[in-house]
Amino acid sequence: MALQTETILQPSAPNPGVIDIDTDFADTDGDSVNSIGGGSSFGTSLSSSILEYRYENGRRYHGYRNGSYMLPNDEAEQERLELHHHIFRLVLGGRLFRAPITAKPKRVLDFGTATGAWAMDFADEFQSATVIGNDLSPIQPSWVPPNCKFYVDDVESEWVYTPNEAFDFIHARGMGGSIKDWNMLYNRALQHLKPGGWIEMQEYEAWVSSDDDPTLKKCPNTARWLALLDEASVKFGKRMNVAREQKQHLIDAGFKDVRDDVYKRRWAHSRWNTCATVLNHSAWPSSLGSWAGKWTKPNSCAMQYERNSATPKTIS
Repeated sequence: MALQTETILQPSAPNPGVIDIDTDFADTDGDSVNSIGGGSSFGTSLSSSILEYRYENGRRYHGYRNGSYMLPNDEAEQERLELHHHIFRLVLGGRLFRAPITAKPKRVLDFGTATGAWAMDFADEFQSATVIGNDLSPIQPSWVPPNCKFYVDDVESEWVYTPNEAFDFIHARGMGGSIKDWNMLYNRALQHLKPGGWIEMQEYEAWVSSDDDPTLKKCPNTARWLALLDEASVKFGKRMNVAREQKQHLIDAGFKDVRDDVYKRRWAHSRWNTCATVLNHSAWPSSLGSWAGKWTKPNSCAMQYERNSATPKTIS
C-alpha cells in the first residue's frame, strides 16, 4: 500500500482577522446542500449553475468553478471517496485525527469535504462543535448531524469568515490534485486559526510501490498508468503526488510544532489486512476500473491517449 502522510501543525502567532463565509451561490431552486436540526431538514438552496454538471468520457464533473478540479463527482467517484474514508480510519486505528486537541473544539473546518463523511463523523463525536465542510460539488447528504453544515465553496478563493468565526481545528484529506498554490492555501489557513488551534493534513502517495521488486515488476501497466496520471496532473497545474512536500509548505507558511507521520501498511499477514481486504476486494478494484475504463479529465485534456488491451499509450 502507498505511504500515508499526516502532518499536524500549530500556528506560531496570533492570527489576523477574517471575514464572513460567502453564501452568494445561494438561489431558490430548492436543492439542498446541508441539513440542520434534529427531526427536520433545512437546506441551503443552490443556484442552477452549480448543478449544471459537465459530462465527459462517460464521467460527471462539477459545475461550480467548472474545470478547476480534474476528477469526477459521479456515483463511482463518491464510492471511491467513501472507501478512502474507511481506509484512512483503518490506518489511524479507527481515529479521525491525531492532532493533540486538549479542549473541546467549538469550530471545525473540513475543506475539500467531498462526500462529507469525515465532517459528519467528527460532528457525531464532538456534538458541542460546529463542523463546516466545503467543496466544489454539492454531493453531501441532505440529512446530517445538527451541528454539521455543508457549503459549496472554492478553498482556493479568498476565505470569508469574521474574526469570531476563526477555527479551533482545520482538517483536510487527499487534496493532492486540487490545489495550485499550497503556500497561499496554508497562509489563509493560518490566518483563520485561533491561537493555539491546530491544522491536520492527511495525504497519500498515488504511486504503486513494493518492498519486493519482482512483485512490482508484475504490474508494469498499473505503474505506468499512475505515472502518466501524475504527469497529466502536473500539466493540469495541480499535481497529485504532493504528500512529501506538505511539511515544508506548512513550515514556510509560519506554522510551528510540525510533525510528519508516515504510515505504511502491509496487505498480507496482518490483522489490519482482515478488514482492509474486505474493503479492497469489494470497492477498490471497481473504483480503479472506473478510472481506467473511462478516461478522466486529466487524461483526456492534459494528455491524449489511445486504449488497447494492455495499457494506455501516449500518442502526443
